[in-house]
Amino acid sequence: VFNAVSAFCNAGMDVIGPDSLSRYVGNPVVNITTMGLIILGGLGFPVWWNVLDVMKQRKRKRRTGRESLHYLSLNAKLVLFMTAFLIVVGAVLILILEFQNPATLGPLSFFDKIQAAFFQSVTTRTAGFCTISQSGLNKSTALVCCLLMFIGGYSRRNQNNDDGGTCINGCFHY
Repeated sequence: VFNAVSAFCNAGMDVIGPDSLSRYVGNPVVNITTMGLIILGGLGFPVWWNVLDVMKQRKRKRRTGRESLHYLSLNAKLVLFMTAFLIVVGAVLILILEFQNPATLGPLSFFDKIQAAFFQSVTTRTAGFCTISQSGLNKSTALVCCLLMFIGGYSRRNQNNDDGGTCINGCFHY
């Protein structure tokens, strides 16, 4: 229960031990559940409320998915887009940079490599879990992770929970 709450709150703590979730690197249930909690917790309540409101309206007024996107707030669109963008770009970079690394993704099956890369991309943004050795990462991958952590931690200065949206907002202000 503690890890579920920690994942949802993006608290950066786990009580499993020094290996964190490493023994579950090939377990899709644990990985997908933990990633889902991290992502949902990171979106923030204003985005949730907006998405739920649009979904209710869609159901009542029988709108298509594409029509419903028009009714999302700009904040929700930015947060959802940046969250997806950072997760996918981070996962692709981690997968490419660590594919042959015997200390991280190297010994895993292709499916497990993809799963571990996505998990690493999601969790580095502030959640604090890991399924692969952090000390075994290449320097280039560590830099990618540092950039994801910087963007993930950026929103904490503004006391809200929309990492990518706040980062984009910060870029517009500077």
